[in-house]
Amino acid sequence: MLTIKLNLLQILEKDIVLDAGCGAGRHTMEASKWHDSKFVAVDRSLSELKRLKYVLDLMAEKGELKGNAVLIVGDVLQLPFKDESFTKIICTEVLEHLYKDVKGIKELVRVLKNHEEMVVSVPTPYTEHLFGNLSYQYFRTPGGHVRIYKKKELLQKLREGGLKILYICREHAFHSIFWMLKCLCGLENQKALIPLFWEQILIFSARLKLLKKIENFWNNLFPKSIVIYTKKA
Repeated sequence: MLTIKLNLLQILEKDIVLDAGCGAGRHTMEASKWHDSKFVAVDRSLSELKRLKYVLDLMAEKGELKGNAVLIVGDVLQLPFKDESFTKIICTEVLEHLYKDVKGIKELVRVLKNHEEMVVSVPTPYTEHLFGNLSYQYFRTPGGHVRIYKKKELLQKLREGGLKILYICREHAFHSIFWMLKCLCGLENQKALIPLFWEQILIFSARLKLLKKIENFWNNLFPKSIVIYTKKA
């Protein structure tokens, strides 16, 4: 399930794209299928990158890859790249994990070429407050969320980092329901039937147009993520 809209980011053949804090690498995998560009996926977790490499290798064997992906263990707070190394940056669901988020934003802007685009997403404040109230464990998981962003606060930090705001979208209403159910049933309860059932809906929602339309409507009411498309001044 993608958080960003690839048609809004407009990846071109010449682009060098950084997927910062890529996690399982869903954006690198999907974008590499359609764009003959270079992708650099960076994450602190070696295990996540190994899983991503395995999937990318399988896709390459099936002839499903157009782009070229390089995977690097690294920290968003101290990226191992020269200034202005990338023409596009994807950074989804990362900043809420950083105690030094302003430093992280500045580091991302540093490696982005002038007049090029970066897309950032974070959880919405009302879903974060809801999940935190429903589950004591939600904000106490190691490596989990350390801050809740208000939209105005995040926009200000991005602008102060040298970025111009282009578009703002709201995504993942079905994920809001999933995490609400997870919190109600217990985050550590992997066998809870209702969240498992809703997880299947999440899988099908990426494939069925009707479910996509329903979620797009609910994104206006109960989104899990706010997605901000920016451009470096």
